[in-house]
Amino acid sequence: MTEMRQLRIPPSLARCTATELTRAPCKNCGVCADSAFGALAPAELKMVKAERRSCVVRRGTTLFNQGDEPQGIYCLRSGHVLLTQTDVAGNETGLRLVMSGELIGFRSFFAEEPHAATARVLTPSRVCLIPGAVLWKVLERNAALARALLRLVARDQGPMQAPFLRGPWLSVRERLVHLLLIIRDRCAETLPDGRLLFDLPLTRREIATMVGVRPESISRAVHDLRAEEIATFNGHRIIASLDRLVAAAKTDRPH
Repeated sequence: MTEMRQLRIPPSLARCTATELTRAPCKNCGVCADSAFGALAPAELKMVKAERRSCVVRRGTTLFNQGDEPQGIYCLRSGHVLLTQTDVAGNETGLRLVMSGELIGFRSFFAEEPHAATARVLTPSRVCLIPGAVLWKVLERNAALARALLRLVARDQGPMQAPFLRGPWLSVRERLVHLLLIIRDRCAETLPDGRLLFDLPLTRREIATMVGVRPESISRAVHDLRAEEIATFNGHRIIASLDRLVAAAKTDRPH
């Protein structure tokens, strides 16, 4: 294990107050219980609480930048975060939408490599940073936590979603449909009539970065989906037919 560098608290979390910390005890956090950290013993949970940083951050806040050294693992207690990557020409690609209850930054942390993406807050969010030093301590004594985090890394599909959504064999309309299907379990609820109601925390520009097109192309795709009665868009709220989304997503893919 590489020796951990001194923790540098990101500016977005450095202003957290003691009051904010005591209002968010780990033992009462449903996210903690349902995540890999549910494997922590009470004494280990106490260690984590003593060292972690917890804060409510605004939209537009950057948790970490592409190229930053990882300081630990972030737990998103509530809100939404977008992971983006910028190439040498300055083009931004949206990689993954992170939802409440998910962990952020674990791939770079365990690889002991700089972050490959930037994490930007989309909606007011409560975020906990678990510093690397305390995380390594509990990992050394808790095999169940180590296994749970290994499963998380192995099952993470984030790196695979971006190339697929930007695939040249998909039209813009199909890319948008696939994006809705990918996030529907986390961003949509089923209405009494069977349709899906999405509360999408993404702007059209952010959607465009995820599917590799210009924002005006997304506007045209939105118009087409509305005209075909597949989905209607009203700001961040989208109402869609699941059956019609699935039918619209069917396409011949290259072998």
